[in-house]
Amino acid sequence: MKIAVTDKGSGVMAQFAQAIGTAFSGRFIYIPENKGSGYITGFGWGNDLKMMIRNYHLNEDVILERTNLLADGEENVGFFLSGVFPSPTNPEIPLVPEKASVLICMQTVSSVMDMPSNTYFGSIGIVVSRKFLRQYFGAIQHSVVETILEVKDNFLFETGISPEIIKTASEMLHQPVPESFESYYYKLKCEELLCYIFALLVQRDALPVTICILMILRPYMP
Repeated sequence: MKIAVTDKGSGVMAQFAQAIGTAFSGRFIYIPENKGSGYITGFGWGNDLKMMIRNYHLNEDVILERTNLLADGEENVGFFLSGVFPSPTNPEIPLVPEKASVLICMQTVSSVMDMPSNTYFGSIGIVVSRKFLRQYFGAIQHSVVETILEVKDNFLFETGISPEIIKTASEMLHQPVPESFESYYYKLKCEELLCYIFALLVQRDALPVTICILMILRPYMP
């Protein structure tokens, strides 16, 4: 199944939902039983910080072709945390887990993403403006941080997952606060994840981090 979506600034979750025959229920998109199981949800805090949580599997292979209508001068960085949630217990069909990793790259005008069937997607995607990142991490003097904040070319960083990232991610699955506080709670958790990611990156000499400069990237989804 091939799905083409266009992000005009508000994300593409609604278009993805329509393509698989479902719709929003509150802030959640639940995968129909004939398509798989689980849900997608997300938050946006202005144009500078957005987060999507994926906790689902699909019965059919899906190729997502995404076009981003970026404003002139808009520079966003994507942080894609895969395999951060525990796999479902006793699923009806065996599910392949995602590789646990963190990918970091610039948001590009277009991208293609493969979503294989019977794969458990337990992941978090964060898109952040460079302006926001500079406010939080601009004082850190480190080559990796400087690349993320300033380099004009496309880039891709990959690193592993820390126990702190796993713990913070798992806290997003079970909301411990009233609904009226959930936006504040998830923003704090989102910022916490960013701090843990940068903490990993500045230790890159001791960690298996790979760095590639790419002309074509395949970032995350909605």
